[in-house]
Amino acid sequence: MVFVHGAGANHTIWSAYLERFRDKRIIAPDLRGHGRSSRGRMSISRCAKDLKAVLDHEGMEKAVLVAHSLGSAVSVEFYRQNPGMVSRLVLMNIFSKEYIRLGATFALFNSALVKILRKLNSRRKLRFQDYEKLRKKAFFRYAIADFRGTSYTAYFGALQELFRYNLCLDTLEVPVMLLQGTRDIFSDNSRILARTANNPNISIKLLRAGHLTPLREGDVIPLIERFMKHDPRRD
Repeated sequence: MVFVHGAGANHTIWSAYLERFRDKRIIAPDLRGHGRSSRGRMSISRCAKDLKAVLDHEGMEKAVLVAHSLGSAVSVEFYRQNPGMVSRLVLMNIFSKEYIRLGATFALFNSALVKILRKLNSRRKLRFQDYEKLRKKAFFRYAIADFRGTSYTAYFGALQELFRYNLCLDTLEVPVMLLQGTRDIFSDNSRILARTANNPNISIKLLRAGHLTPLREGDVIPLIERFMKHDPRRD
């Protein structure tokens, strides 16, 4: 299993999952510019290639990818680049051009912000954040941790990439489970449901959560366990 975090976070957001699935072979990398990984030009394609390099290094030929937000886009891109290496996809709080609420407005604001930050951003010292210690904390505490552990240009550059990226979920040919929060202010769930309705490979679960569905591990882990035993194409 491979766990891929979202923008601003790092592998520690998956701590509960890593403990639960410890009997399986697990990889939980930090994406470039995040956590303990080195900085580098951010793009979804590059992150997918980074992930391929990690799996090759570890000798993992095929995996279930469990991902959140930015990580979901990276995982879909990884699947498109290496379809034979993915057996299943678990995608939480998908965030991409097709499914963002007020996408054009967000993209315009973010684009302007990225330009400013590239001029102002200093090589400030980043502090590795342990998200396990933030469990049960308010949402704003996670946002603060994101900015303490990730450079501004990496964070908002990742968002800019998402505003440009098309997931094209209707074309996926492996079993996929989407886990969406009913209180997610970013994703348009009605649009997601409409655009995936004709793909028999996809199952969708709506949870009472915001954009941080991974924090609902008590609900999410049992769903992943059932999904790994179930093939939606048999329904």
